[in-house]
Amino acid sequence: MTRIALLFLIIVCSNSTFARTASYKFVPENGATVPAGLDEISLSFAREVRLTSFKLLMIDPLVSTTIAARIDLSDAVVVPLDDSLPRGFNTEFTIHFDAIEAGTYVFTWAVVAKDGDVFDGRSQFISAR
Repeated sequence: MTRIALLFLIIVCSNSTFARTASYKFVPENGATVPAGLDEISLSFAREVRLTSFKLLMIDPLVSTTIAARIDLSDAVVVPLDDSLPRGFNTEFTIHFDAIEAGTYVFTWAVVAKDGDVFDGRSQFISAR
């Protein structure tokens, strides 16, 4: 009986954890190198979320993404966005900004799901000449 209860508890907890994870995809992907002139970033999520925060930061013109992972973002230059953040819940978001120059960039994001779960993260890429 104890084994059955333990098995039930493991199944319930693993399903709950699985349901609360955020599946997402970004373009450009983390660690990617893209041509200079990029003017949008796309974010895709497996379930409907509301984008509550997004910042695009230029770290340094020639810093590698390996080094960028260890850099304090307080010294980074914020890239202005063309529009305000989209409102409402959705699975796809496209963030527009003026074409960027060559350099290393980090974007940070935060979303909230309809059930109140909050997810955030950061991704980095290089824009090359």
